Amino acid sequence: MAQDNPPTLQDVYTTYQRWFYVEDTKRIDVALSVLVNRRLKGLPLWIFLTGPSGDWKSTQLETCEVENTVRIDKLTSRTLVSGQTKPGSDFCQKLWGKTIIIYDFAEVMSRDPTEKGSIFAQFRNLYDGKAGGSYGTGKDQNYDGKPPQMLVGCTHSIYDEYLLHRELGTRELLYRVDTKDADKARDRAMELAKSGVLGQAKEECRSVVQGFLKSRTPLLDFEVPRDVDQEIKRLTDELAIFRATAKFDLYTGELSGEPNIEIPTRAPMQLIQLYKALTALDRGYPKERALEILSHVVESSGDPITMKVYRLLQKGANYSTTNQITRELRLNYKTTYSRLNLLWALRKIENEVVEDGEDDGKSHRYWYLAKNDK
Repeated sequence: MAQDNPPTLQDVYTTYQRWFYVEDTKRIDVALSVLVNRRLKGLPLWIFLTGPSGDWKSTQLETCEVENTVRIDKLTSRTLVSGQTKPGSDFCQKLWGKTIIIYDFAEVMSRDPTEKGSIFAQFRNLYDGKAGGSYGTGKDQNYDGKPPQMLVGCTHSIYDEYLLHRELGTRELLYRVDTKDADKARDRAMELAKSGVLGQAKEECRSVVQGFLKSRTPLLDFEVPRDVDQEIKRLTDELAIFRATAKFDLYTGELSGEPNIEIPTRAPMQLIQLYKALTALDRGYPKERALEILSHVVESSGDPITMKVYRLLQKGANYSTTNQITRELRLNYKTTYSRLNLLWALRKIENEVVEDGEDDGKSHRYWYLAKNDK
């Protein structure tokens, strides 16, 4: 494609869809927004693309390895700053102002709790443009720089790490990328394998991404529309609900302590930054599409079970008992009951015990949205 006719956002979609089975082009926008955000003012964007194994996440991330990106395949507590090298030669120095790409976060999640906790602590500092500390070697090695962006791939098993968001300090946002038609995805993969052009496909996608990014010019600061600002406030409040944590009795599902809910300070700034990065992709980028992505990010970035229970109750009173909600969502009874108790403790829903005169006096607990949440 000629330099005087740089690729458009639609060209990027078309190129990906020529080679790979892509149901959701918004996942392309999300990845591009991280790459573009490096050139914008404001917070870094750390986006985790979560999806089932085989959902071309690694391939998509590989095609995003363009200028000013750094891929990390193996991450330990000594990767960023070893404590052994000469000051100024540690790996973190190569990351300032760049975009970190990690194909599979499972490698980090599989580490023992102590090592994993150390890595997460370093991530918190890295997000703020800091790295290093005091080491057993007697060296104090501290670095400051422009915070990097981060684009990560992971399977849905990341949701099993219930306290992940607390560990990372909510620096990251997730975007769930489910493929609905696995048969079509399989058939397209088989076509690529038989034709032997996978390498060509990746290179062509990488080339169009690189050309597209070079054609983007950094935006000046702009005022977020008032209606967008109000929607982000609402989404931030929802994100706090979906990220709330609590301890539950393993046998009953009852709460065994006060729920923990984050103070919505960093989250609205992150969502505003993501909105800016998305709208930087194209002068006519639809506001509605950007808000749809933000809404999906919010639903992806917390506990999926809490979100599903809450969304079902928002639909009305058709599934109002614990048993009805459990059957509709195909969940374990105690799991459903625990999330209902969490939402109740957060004052998002209420419950009422009603005796059923036609059922030998048995009573049922009904759940419904709190009046101030309708």
